[in-house]
Amino acid sequence: MSVSWLHPHFTAAGAVVGVAAAAYVIAVAPLLGRWKYQRLARARSHDAGALTRFYRLSLIIGWGWVVVVLGVPALSPLVKPGDLGLAWPSGSGAGVAIGATVALLVLFGLTAIAIRRYVASGRPLPGQGRFAALVPETSAERRLAGAVTVTAGISEELLCRGLLIATGVGVFRLPVLVAAALAVLLFGLAHLYQGATGVLGTAIVGAVLTALYLASGSLLLPILVHIALDARSLLLARVPPALPAPAAPAPAADP
Repeated sequence: MSVSWLHPHFTAAGAVVGVAAAAYVIAVAPLLGRWKYQRLARARSHDAGALTRFYRLSLIIGWGWVVVVLGVPALSPLVKPGDLGLAWPSGSGAGVAIGATVALLVLFGLTAIAIRRYVASGRPLPGQGRFAALVPETSAERRLAGAVTVTAGISEELLCRGLLIATGVGVFRLPVLVAAALAVLLFGLAHLYQGATGVLGTAIVGAVLTALYLASGSLLLPILVHIALDARSLLLARVPPALPAPAAPAPAADP
């Protein structure tokens, strides 16, 4: 797999951003994500707005990282947009990557039909327990969930593949494949809230997305697959049963 297109040259300011992003993914994202999810899971039984607030915070964080990543070339002019995956698919592996992406999207579409029939019977998706608190219940929540899937697909690919791999190569002087492997590991750990099985499954997905990126030189393909996968998992999941309303206070005794 040729990755001759990846040759970022960071200035000191750009390197600080790249290292800070790596530190965030290593030390903050896993623990913050688990804390946020556990708090959401506790709150959903008695707080009707908990999921909406969670989604909105996720949108703010996600688009904040998009701004950070897109600002790196301004801080480091020798870091070209293509070094961050901001390019159209090209190169000798692009055809295979595009074909694999189309095949995955078709597969997701076909399995979506089966999933809809499966959840219509009232059964939860296998593995849904890892993220059950994130499943939207109302129409407003589903609209926000759709926005979150798009945001996550864009922001996580820019951060966990585009910037992290470029930082590994351009700042830490790692071989591309080593930097890519570390980025896959960190991408999995960022989903610590889903437990060990979720971390492993996410890392496997991350490896596939990374292969599409390195083969094509573009984040467009992994972004499309990422969005489609998240949408299938979240938007087609069975709507959870109505959450119990908080108990009404007992009436005051007559004097």
